[in-house]
Amino acid sequence: MNRRKLATVLLLIVVSAAATAAAVLVVWQRLDAPPSAERAAYTHQQGGELPILWPVPEFAFVDHDGDAKTRESLLGHVWVADFIFTTCTSVCPTITATLVLLQRQLSDPRLRFVSYSVDPANDTVQTLKQYATNWNATESRWLLLRPEPAQLHAFADAMHVAVESVDDPDNPITHTSMFFLVDERGDVRGVYDSSDDGALRRLRRDAGELLGTETNSPERAERDPAQLLQELSCQACHANPQVAPPFTMLASATRDIEGGTAVKVDAEYVRQSILSPGSVVARGYLKLMPSYAGQMSDAELDRLVDHLLHTAASPPDATGTANEVRPEPTLESAAELEVDPVCSMQVRVTDATPSAKHEGKDYYFCSKTCLDRFENNPSEFLDGN
Repeated sequence: MNRRKLATVLLLIVVSAAATAAAVLVVWQRLDAPPSAERAAYTHQQGGELPILWPVPEFAFVDHDGDAKTRESLLGHVWVADFIFTTCTSVCPTITATLVLLQRQLSDPRLRFVSYSVDPANDTVQTLKQYATNWNATESRWLLLRPEPAQLHAFADAMHVAVESVDDPDNPITHTSMFFLVDERGDVRGVYDSSDDGALRRLRRDAGELLGTETNSPERAERDPAQLLQELSCQACHANPQVAPPFTMLASATRDIEGGTAVKVDAEYVRQSILSPGSVVARGYLKLMPSYAGQMSDAELDRLVDHLLHTAASPPDATGTANEVRPEPTLESAAELEVDPVCSMQVRVTDATPSAKHEGKDYYFCSKTCLDRFENNPSEFLDGN
């Protein structure tokens, strides 16, 4: 081999070694840095021992009873955490409705449920107290915590979630829709998509593993429709026409649903709305309601359907006369709905919705934060898609 060829070979070896070292460094940096909460939710799904993802940061926040709560005050408890704000009309009602179901399914008194407000400027102690009362007044294990505004973003960053103010008067804050499972030492052991039934099953299983108990739902006596409506916190959403169709709308002969079709409002429609709500979303509303399949017996379901059609749909006023049915609200019903691939939030597509095109497909985002994260590394959020 002449000197020129030898020099070329040596140069290639050096370049290759440098590239390998750089690749190893990049991989090491990615492994060394904790993932975003959303990424963690889809990475740690396999069986085996639960990983320690990151510690919950130190905090000192006031709860909905006005008492100071800290990370230390929760040590010794396993807890499920989420992020919400009380005036939210998009993802928060779904998160809280699902959390209430978890509270009823996971009855262990050692367990705690913690909701962090992402709108401390407006979510006062009194507001959080009313929110807890509206959703599940009897749940003593639930803490709704209010950070000081100056503390919020540092805490969210340490939990690897984004909280961002956006130019939307109806939903001015975007945030994660994930649940976080925290062990008795204050370490996050799992992150779960609140809209994914499989993820929620894993959450119940993993909570039981940390508690050392079975997590089967407790046996319940047969409940009448009024009890079911209260236990499932139905009015928390259906009393607000911005969130869900009022029950009075069931008195209509037909209902327009997303997709441009009209369906007959009858027992089968109401039953489907309870068991598979995503298949019959009323025109102008987001797909927010979780399924209540398995939350009641067949007999309870039959009585609830009859009650909703014949009593709740047209409740009497103070004079005993049935109230007039309110018209369906107009909520830009023609707009298309998409799922943000970064945070899994459902977004309504308009000209102002942040978007990106990748490999010929359009993707839409709840905020510029999610858009920037996607554009920085699309493959991180499209694995398996």
